[in-house]
Amino acid sequence: MENMLNKNIIKILFTFTLSFIFCIFIQNVNATSDYSINSMQVDAVIMKNGDVHVTEKLVYSFNSEMNGVYRDIMYNYNFNGQKDNMEPTSLRYQAKQIENIKAYVSNNGFNDLNECILEDEASLSNGMDKYYSVTQITGNRSSNQVKLYSPAKNDSKKYIMYEYDIIGATVLYNDAGEFYWNFIGKDWDTSIGFVEVNISFEDESQNIENVKVYPHGYMKINDVVKENGKISFSARNVSSGKSIDARLVFDAASIKNASNIRNDNYNFEELEKIENQMTIDKQRYYIHNYGYIIIVTVAVISFIIILIIFNKLSSRGKQKKPDYYMEPLDNMSMSSYNCMLGGMANNANLFMATILDLCNKKYLIMDAKKKLKKSAFNSIEYDYNISINKEANLEELNDYEIRLLNYLYNKENTSYRKIENFKDTTIELNERFKELGKKYSVSTTFYNECVKKYKIIKDNIFDKDYTKKATKGVAIFSVVMAVLLLVNIFIVSPLDFNNKLLEFIPSLFISIFYILFINTIAANKALKQEYIDEYNKLKGLERYLKEYSLIKDRYPIEITLWERYLVFASLFGIAKKVAKEFKEELVANGYDDNYIYMYYPMINISMHSDTINSSFASSLSGGYSGGGSGGGGRRWRRRRCLLTIYLVSYECKFLLIKNKNIYYSNNIIDI
Repeated sequence: MENMLNKNIIKILFTFTLSFIFCIFIQNVNATSDYSINSMQVDAVIMKNGDVHVTEKLVYSFNSEMNGVYRDIMYNYNFNGQKDNMEPTSLRYQAKQIENIKAYVSNNGFNDLNECILEDEASLSNGMDKYYSVTQITGNRSSNQVKLYSPAKNDSKKYIMYEYDIIGATVLYNDAGEFYWNFIGKDWDTSIGFVEVNISFEDESQNIENVKVYPHGYMKINDVVKENGKISFSARNVSSGKSIDARLVFDAASIKNASNIRNDNYNFEELEKIENQMTIDKQRYYIHNYGYIIIVTVAVISFIIILIIFNKLSSRGKQKKPDYYMEPLDNMSMSSYNCMLGGMANNANLFMATILDLCNKKYLIMDAKKKLKKSAFNSIEYDYNISINKEANLEELNDYEIRLLNYLYNKENTSYRKIENFKDTTIELNERFKELGKKYSVSTTFYNECVKKYKIIKDNIFDKDYTKKATKGVAIFSVVMAVLLLVNIFIVSPLDFNNKLLEFIPSLFISIFYILFINTIAANKALKQEYIDEYNKLKGLERYLKEYSLIKDRYPIEITLWERYLVFASLFGIAKKVAKEFKEELVANGYDDNYIYMYYPMINISMHSDTINSSFASSLSGGYSGGGSGGGGRRWRRRRCLLTIYLVSYECKFLLIKNKNIYYSNNIIDI
């Protein structure tokens, strides 16, 4: 029962974390489980007419049976505010069309390729082999979607080659030619093990040594190699969502027949300015990644430090293995002891312990009667009739005890009424729980009142100044970490806003988990000095009650001590086991069940404490599950479940929207 609040919050954090991981899994499952791309080789030939002939060779590995693959070849995109300049997103570098698309496939290698047959999409169906269709997709993004039909088996490879011409892909200036192209788009949904790009010219007089080459990508791109009439660069382990493009500036004579003509000279000064900025952006991206590493490292180290510090502070004076304490305590109320152990205001164990404590102290009278017929939905064999002792001085009760009795007897509302008004009233616990389970507002009011009063108990038992300092320190640290994270995402990172947002959302979830977690640790309040001895005795008593053999060694024990033991056993959540020991001892001494339940009702009610606790928790949740068999708070659990499902649905919806966009511009998607 100790640190129950912490355990509940950890469970919630664990649930949300699983939800987040599940959504990330849903986002990537198709890309990671069905297939992968081992390598991709792109050979681009810049033609004299300004078009570019491209040959792509891809090696696929399939992890499940598939009917084929998609390849979206995007050639044009536009958006509001797009300009005609030398920036990468310029109107200047948009092609006019993709033409002469051909597809080839082989199961053995690129030396054994078979040319596929072009057909209309409507005439093709799954299971067909060596066919492909080309669909024109227009809008803000224009592309040709190639759908290649070639069934693949699990654990197999395919070698696929595409050929196509990019029409109007180059720009002819008075004194230079320029080619700027995305060879690997950022919308590929799977990683590629190795990418090699080779660029050559139809005009063999072009001196490649004079060509200015600027490859780009937020990854390590190997040095540009110029030899054998071609320009080459490569990269390994290109993850999904990462692009590789390149800008080439060369002699104008190489594309003298180009259709995309500008009647001005090339601005080499602007070129250097833009490329320097892109180099800086790449460095920013690396710093951004290192920033994540630093932030995560600091977070982990600080978490460990916070855990050690707060655990040390909250455990000051507490014995790790307290000595056995054999006498029931009577210095504080059950609610105070429950609070000391970290229990919550609506703790069912506290409720049971309080009822037994009031019976033991003769404020309540318990009468147990065996049921004549046990319901199929009721595992309890006895009715537990509780009445208020007419001779007891109820003014001696504490606030929690008064509120609990009002909750049980004053079922219409939970406002204070004189308990004396109910001295002639007898209730049966399970039946009363059924009634209270139908009165959600009554249960909620009772719980809220308990929480308010419980705060007063906490403030009295725990070091308030320590809590304030701990919370303040954690809050300052959390703000600093949050600011660093925001700076790293929105200032250091060179990515566009949409990609920054995609980074921010999971970072936000993780940050919330982290802040809640370290605040939970900080909530491990330190007891005031004057309560440490009482706490150690309480834990010593718990340890003693768990050692049943020690109790047996003390038989015979006076019955009044038995009942006090059962009060604390209920508070510790072990009443059933302790009561079983007592009952077995009575049976061993010749007493039968009927005698025990008539003369020792506290033993019997303790034997069914788990079920009754579930009934009480169910009544507080506003959804009684029937007959005392217990649902453990179904209404709350259902709400928590719905909240989790809602978050999962929201995250999945967000990711599906993202994937919907990828569907129209993605490079590889299985059929």
